[in-house]
Amino acid sequence: FATHGDSGSVVWDKEGRVVGLLFTGQAPQGSAASTLAYVTPIHDVLEDIMKFSQGAIKEIRLAPPPGN
Repeated sequence: FATHGDSGSVVWDKEGRVVGLLFTGQAPQGSAASTLAYVTPIHDVLEDIMKFSQGAIKEIRLAPPPGN
């Protein structure tokens, strides 16, 4: 799902909708398990951007998936 250098990538669902933002991937320490990936829900990311702008950004819209 995620490899080195993928941090900051947009995560999509099967219908092409943005659902999150990838922040890190790592293998659990001392484990032979595959790499873990952490995704922040896109609504949380967009809400944080609006808060950080201190009111300068009032709305963030994403383009619809292709074909819509």
